[in-house]
Amino acid sequence: INLIFPALEASYNGEVRIDEETLAFGDVTMLSSATKEVTLKNTGNADLEIEEFEFEDDLDADFQVVNPPSFPVLLAPGKSVVLNVSFTPAVAAERNGHLTIETNDIANEFFSVPITGKGIKITQEISFTVDDKTIGDSPFQLAATVASGLPVTYTTTSGNISLNAGTVTLQQPGTAT
Repeated sequence: INLIFPALEASYNGEVRIDEETLAFGDVTMLSSATKEVTLKNTGNADLEIEEFEFEDDLDADFQVVNPPSFPVLLAPGKSVVLNVSFTPAVAAERNGHLTIETNDIANEFFSVPITGKGIKITQEISFTVDDKTIGDSPFQLAATVASGLPVTYTTTSGNISLNAGTVTLQQPGTAT
């Protein structure tokens, strides 16, 4: 009897996946992205149908497949498809779960790829200077430079100045924060 069946093999960044090996993104700065390739190859002797994939354990907020293929994907024996998986952490936290790939592989219908990544806080250094000001001076604009490139917003807890869209008007003597 000659058995004909599809079989799925996955590799990460060119390395063949060992059972339960994790697709690990490591530390990634919040709001930036890291991308890794997952290659899915049909090592069987019949067509492999990849029906869909999904991120489990609420990972879809931070992980996604960039430009995913249209499903179902049909792979002839020996053929492969590459999924580019990106990790864009929104918070500073460890993220662990699975990318589950549904196929017609009899031995591995739901192929699970363990996936991890850790969001790291952005180092934020803000610099600005204000020359000495006196009540009666014209309103002035605050200008700041930020190492991270993120936008800067200004607020005050002092009643002796007014602050509107970064423009400061002195109202009373004292120190303002």
